[in-house]
Amino acid sequence: MSARHPMAGAVLGLAALVVSLSAVNLLLRQAGYTTTLRYARMSVEHEATADSWRPMLKALDTRDRGEPVYETVFFTEHVKFQYPLTTLFLPMALRSPSRTGDALIKALNRVSLAAGAVCVACTAALFVVTWFGPRPDWRDWPIWLGLGTVVAGSVLFHPVLMSYVLGQIQSFVNAALAAMLLAWRLNRRIAAGVALGLACLIKPHFALLILWALLRRAWSFAASTAVVIAIGGAAALAVFGVRDNLDYARVVSYMAVRGEAITANQSVNGLLNRLVQPPEVREWDFHSFPPPHPVVRAGTLAAALVLVGAALMLPSALGFGGTALDMAIAALSVTMASPIAWDHHYGILLPILVLAAGTASRLPSPRRWWFLVLGIAFALAGSLWEPLALVESPPANVVQSYVLTAGVAALFVLYRLGPVAARAARPAGE
Repeated sequence: MSARHPMAGAVLGLAALVVSLSAVNLLLRQAGYTTTLRYARMSVEHEATADSWRPMLKALDTRDRGEPVYETVFFTEHVKFQYPLTTLFLPMALRSPSRTGDALIKALNRVSLAAGAVCVACTAALFVVTWFGPRPDWRDWPIWLGLGTVVAGSVLFHPVLMSYVLGQIQSFVNAALAAMLLAWRLNRRIAAGVALGLACLIKPHFALLILWALLRRAWSFAASTAVVIAIGGAAALAVFGVRDNLDYARVVSYMAVRGEAITANQSVNGLLNRLVQPPEVREWDFHSFPPPHPVVRAGTLAAALVLVGAALMLPSALGFGGTALDMAIAALSVTMASPIAWDHHYGILLPILVLAAGTASRLPSPRRWWFLVLGIAFALAGSLWEPLALVESPPANVVQSYVLTAGVAALFVLYRLGPVAARAARPAGE
């Protein structure tokens, strides 16, 4: 096919970005820094650890002994089991007399790897639909170059990669949110709601998107999400009882007023904690959280109100409420508003950036700076920038919040792109 394909320039730019970022990672590795390439090697060699799995198995063992889960594990033994009880159904389903301990962890990591593959597949499908339309001509070379680039970029995208390597249940959240965006883009609202509901069973704060849906009158989406949450919640009540389920509210409240101070916490809470807490508190501790600080609490609350409030109200006011870009803003804003948003929680940025770049590329006169900012966001969130992470003294250590910066950059483009894309999608004369 002709090299003058309308999407050729955008696809070549995407390929150049992924190749350039890989080259920079190689240079940093040669300079002695830890890069995403290290974790890519660990992934290929199946060296995933058990960051989520060990606290979850600890909680499961506690439940099997008939002891209160959160009171024992979180508050007495100070093990950071931070998830709702619905997450324990996964290890319960995989556990057997011959599959316990390390064997069970290996099984959990295999399922996590499959969830990562789902995230990549949904992102690739979103790329095709957004960049080339619902009926692409598969003879066009840019589709195949773009698909290869997106898959390669997704596999190397730090949040997606680290979710698997760390042994993190976040792999399932990344997959569910990518599936939600794809289903919404394909106008499959019930399927999108089911995907969101599954994400909520792991990270309940995403239930805020039900409010977003109600404001957009997306009734089937809100209802299907609520049904999944209700089924999961009823099952958790039946299996674990009322006390343990109510105790989770205490865990959430405890974490919300403290957050985390280490570099990996890429939220406003993490940024503020690193600015005001002493050096010893900014180190990772398996058993404790930073002490509450009034500046951190106030700043975390203010940021959450601004991020979530804007996501609920601004897109409709700007004329693109209910679009996929609107949903992307809501999902990303809820992620960023959380007191604890680890860098691997930003897997949602991968399909969002693909969606935004594709939407912009198909406009009659896209702004070049959109692509520049989206590329910067991809570079910041998609790699481990250890030289920045090593800047520890405040206030210079604000540079450690580079993934948070990527999220802010993406939101800025989404809010600017949304109204333009909505106007371009309207029939002539409206």
